[in-house]
Amino acid sequence: MTIIKNGLIYLVRLAIRLCPGGTCLAMVFLAPTMLGLFHSYCFAGGMLQVFPPEVDGKLCPVARPTCLISKTFLTVSDSSIEVKTEQVFRNDNDYSLDAVFVFPLAFQGPYNVVETLINGENGTFDILKPVEVFPILKKITCQTEDPAPLAICGSHAVVCPGIKLGIRESKSFRITYRVPFVVSKDEIFDMTVPMVGERYARNPIGEYEVLVRFKMSRAVRTSISPTNYIRIDNESVGRRLVACKERGLRAPEDFRLITTFGGPDLNLRTLFYRSDESQGYFMAMVEPPVTKKSDESPPADLVMLLDCSSSISPQDLELAKKAVTLLIEKCRPKDRFQVISFSSRQKRMFGSLVEAQPHNVSSAVKFVESAEPSGGTDLYNTILDACDTLGSRKRSSMILLTTDGKATIGKTTPEALIDMVKRYNRGKARIFIIAMGSSPDVATLDQIARITGGAMLQAPGAKDFDAKVSRWLSNIISPQVTELAINLKEVTTEGLIPEPAPDIIGQESIVVFGRYGKEAAGEETVNLKGKIGGKVRELIKKVNVPTEATSFDFIPAQWAMRKMAGILDLERTKGENRTREAQTKQLSSRFGFTVYDISPKFGELFADSLWKYKTSFVISDVTQSRFKRIGPMLFKCDDGSWTQLSPQTSTTTKEIKFMSDQYFDMVFSNERLGDIFALGPDVSFTNNGTCFRVVNPPAQAMPEPPGVNKD
Repeated sequence: MTIIKNGLIYLVRLAIRLCPGGTCLAMVFLAPTMLGLFHSYCFAGGMLQVFPPEVDGKLCPVARPTCLISKTFLTVSDSSIEVKTEQVFRNDNDYSLDAVFVFPLAFQGPYNVVETLINGENGTFDILKPVEVFPILKKITCQTEDPAPLAICGSHAVVCPGIKLGIRESKSFRITYRVPFVVSKDEIFDMTVPMVGERYARNPIGEYEVLVRFKMSRAVRTSISPTNYIRIDNESVGRRLVACKERGLRAPEDFRLITTFGGPDLNLRTLFYRSDESQGYFMAMVEPPVTKKSDESPPADLVMLLDCSSSISPQDLELAKKAVTLLIEKCRPKDRFQVISFSSRQKRMFGSLVEAQPHNVSSAVKFVESAEPSGGTDLYNTILDACDTLGSRKRSSMILLTTDGKATIGKTTPEALIDMVKRYNRGKARIFIIAMGSSPDVATLDQIARITGGAMLQAPGAKDFDAKVSRWLSNIISPQVTELAINLKEVTTEGLIPEPAPDIIGQESIVVFGRYGKEAAGEETVNLKGKIGGKVRELIKKVNVPTEATSFDFIPAQWAMRKMAGILDLERTKGENRTREAQTKQLSSRFGFTVYDISPKFGELFADSLWKYKTSFVISDVTQSRFKRIGPMLFKCDDGSWTQLSPQTSTTTKEIKFMSDQYFDMVFSNERLGDIFALGPDVSFTNNGTCFRVVNPPAQAMPEPPGVNKD
């Protein structure tokens, strides 16, 4: 490790002098401790702070460097976690600038810093303790009058001083380090990647990427992110790549990933969150067996429905033909099937169900390939015809429907379609839907699929279509677990959402949410039942229901998303009424959700919003832009002032002047306040039963940095 150079010593000493009395309080570290839980913070990248040059005896205002690239790659193994981070910054100013790079370190030490490269060469650095990092953050806050750096409080950090940035120069930083990691028996790996440096840069990030690779000796089971869309690639039972990639992303939200490890058998994981309210919330993850045999399921009856109406583009029709052909070719010899193409009317390939013998398969493929687009869309009678074809309950049955969901002939309302499926699906056929086109009615299609125990897939692009659809079809034709039933003793008021629990059609876990009463505490029994290969399997587990708040503060909002989906579904099919309107307003006000009404003016926005409420785990998908979550707290912004939305616990409010001694003392003695203070110089919040408000007296406007485009 290199020795701290004189410039860094001067910076630290100067910042320490800014602390009241020239001394620092002892920092208190709060590490969440739960049996089988590993919860840590990992910073995606560092913060590059530039210092304004002096021109004619005056400091010249400068713009912050632009973050062009932010990439973080984590490798998690049985013994260690390796973190590799690369950032590229560009100086957009008309001045050469001096800068310091502050890179917070993740997890619990000891830290083994492998490399620190600046423009590909070894850089001068030192690892500072939180008590040494804080004065630097304070100095930056005072210089910029922006509290954003305070979100780093409480972290060890690599600090690189004496950095020179030329005019329009770009500079890259690459840091690699390792920390030890031990997997316990029933591990839940909860990882947060704050994006403080990226948000501090303010500009959109050109390339943004977070990759997490697991190389474990145990099975990697469930991976969920409540903050970002992720792609999961399973390389083997113990190897998985979780990826989040974006371009032009502005002010990225902190990346959070929850992953479970365990054995290969059917399993149930439950995460709990109890707030100060009388009820708690839980999330249950049902994990299917890792391996299966393709011949476990008995022969089935299948009907394929191909939408050939004129609303389907020729390109999408070709993709739909591929999907139907793929399923025909996956049928086993003893399976029976039927193919129906439809537009204004239906056209059946066979008079009745036929076995998937080679000659029938060949004829069906030719029938599908000859389909041409024309006419309207009689979705109602086509699905009804398929349900009649599968009227027998002696064999398991399923329907594959490729369509955009835009019915134009006969009964066309979502309510009529859904009611028909509920009434006339006598054979209990599961309906699986591939939603085609650029703007399919995913809300209605998804509900049709869900009420039958099926699932919906939005058609992928042509490049990935064959591989993704083929994998999806292989799963649905022989589902892993069916007829799931989850029983938690204390779930009485809200039950489970969704109810009933959907079938598991692949290797991915299914997730349900619920609430429990205040009387639930300590050890409780959870019962899980399901059918695997037609045989009933039962799992009984003991779980510990906490009496205090846990780190899983995202669960209430995700429960509320699924609750909102149910209400909006009823509004769409049954129409608006005062009770449902009051429920949506209550949830929207409490969680900061965005809600559109069902009028034609908001038709597509309503459908898109409903789909997100139904399926997304990303809370920001449905949250208004003026709301922001910090842990379990929700803040609302009005005219630049952030206010915590929670019951007031005190009749009086204590004011704290922004950047005063008291202000820095508070955040220094309790680094958890750093995220709150980082919201801005005007923020109101409750801490330990006392209401506080940070106030920022009006200041004279600063001139715009020269040479910087406002756009």
